[in-house]
Amino acid sequence: MRAGKAVSMRLRGERKAFVLHNARVFVIATVSYLLVAGCYVVFFAGRAREFWLGASIVGFGWMLHALLSMDGLASRRMGADAERWTSRAFRRSKKDWRVIDAVEFEERDVDHVVFGPCGVWAVETKYTSVPWTDAGGVLTGPFRDPLEQARVGARKIHLLLKTHGLEVPVHPVLAVWGEGTRHLRTSVIDDVPVLVGREEKTWLTELPAAGDPLSSDTVQSIELALESFIRLREDWRGRNA
Repeated sequence: MRAGKAVSMRLRGERKAFVLHNARVFVIATVSYLLVAGCYVVFFAGRAREFWLGASIVGFGWMLHALLSMDGLASRRMGADAERWTSRAFRRSKKDWRVIDAVEFEERDVDHVVFGPCGVWAVETKYTSVPWTDAGGVLTGPFRDPLEQARVGARKIHLLLKTHGLEVPVHPVLAVWGEGTRHLRTSVIDDVPVLVGREEKTWLTELPAAGDPLSSDTVQSIELALESFIRLREDWRGRNA
């Protein structure tokens, strides 16, 4: 499963660089905290000492969490998690579906391509802690027109498959996760299926039909075309790293 993997690897690298760059701050904060906590533990006795010792351990964990959170990568980590959740949901939903994650293009990537005898879908995944709403067929939220992002992804996949001689419809889909989706329900908004994470068991009913069923040969050709494109991109990136 490639969903979120490349992002997670980049985030781990950025987290490591952040810690190394701010190592002095981490050391000073840790030593200062331990000195203050040690004074409390030495000063008190009996149950009070046990209380302060436990409180110091918990407080130290919170301090480290707060310092690490200053790297500004939390939202991207949640985005990577959401991509894994979407991929897992589709993989669990129907056995004859295939899922290709993280199809990367120059300007942007398509988070998932889901395909099978019933059709092909390009899925854009978002995570939000800020409320999204469906205002009369208009999706409002913290991201700039995620429905259009899904449409762009579908067009890119359609053109990619077309270059391999595969003229098949590709439908845009938006999958959303997080606390900010509490006012949304899985539905079709402006002709794009919006799949809410907590309702993943209902996702299948919202996906548009492709028209004529795709043959097993066509499905296999779609998979080969996508995997070939991914390998070429990875080889190119490796040569230019």
